[in-house]
Amino acid sequence: MKLFFILLLLFFLYPAQQVFSQIKPGASLELGYEDKIIKLNDDAGNAYASSWLRNKEFADIHLNAGYKRISVYTDVKTSFNSDTFYEYNPIQAEYKLGINYHIKRFLFNVEHSCSHSIETKAVSYSYDKFSVKIKLF
Repeated sequence: MKLFFILLLLFFLYPAQQVFSQIKPGASLELGYEDKIIKLNDDAGNAYASSWLRNKEFADIHLNAGYKRISVYTDVKTSFNSDTFYEYNPIQAEYKLGINYHIKRFLFNVEHSCSHSIETKAVSYSYDKFSVKIKLF
């Protein structure tokens, strides 16, 4: 009886093993320096600018995986204040999550992105994107 369950388990795992062996994972880490200014306009046309994200270091971790025509990805980017050479305090985090589907020259994309403040200067935004990209060449 145990042999039957082991063979049954192997029967179901074998196709899954073939699928997992065809998944192409990828990852990257980007470290850098960024200068951002956030500008807002009110209903009266007055412009407000916030420079609290200016001159900030950042770390961006990108993970992706593809299988045949489908690929998924996620991205986490954190901006830092650097008080000293070795001390960094996170102040803003940006997240992305998306899925792509390829058909010949067309790339269909669905993406959600949001940004959240870690400090008391609360700046947050989000968007949902649906797009089609056509490869011309």
